[in-house]
Amino acid sequence: AGSIVSPSAASIGSLSFGSNLNIAGTLAIDLSGSATDLASVAGVLTLDAASTVAFSVGNPLTEPAYVFASYASLAGTFGTVSGLPTGYSLDYNYLGGNTLALVAVPEPGSLTLAAMAVSAFAAAAIRRQPRGRRVA
Repeated sequence: AGSIVSPSAASIGSLSFGSNLNIAGTLAIDLSGSATDLASVAGVLTLDAASTVAFSVGNPLTEPAYVFASYASLAGTFGTVSGLPTGYSLDYNYLGGNTLALVAVPEPGSLTLAAMAVSAFAAAAIRRQPRGRRVA
């Protein structure tokens, strides 16, 4: 409890654990441009309710996803996420694999935005129609 696990001290690095790892403190992850730290756990990665993942970003991020940990199996989730880069979310099972990743949140495409606008205008038009007599 209260410890800091960091794959690197000042630059992007990796750290491997030959068996299980229980994090009850902080997992410190550095990100920069297209690179990220990586923590590999050969066994069970247990994330205690008191655990924190703390991201530190150097150069602007350029990738749609950053895998920062791999594991054989996972128990729990981080109690706290600190320094989450804008436009990214945390994925505990990235692409269905045994990896933790930061993943870019997709912005809605132009077709999606256009469909939403058409729906809004149609709903407004329906509400504005006068209620008349029924024709039998």
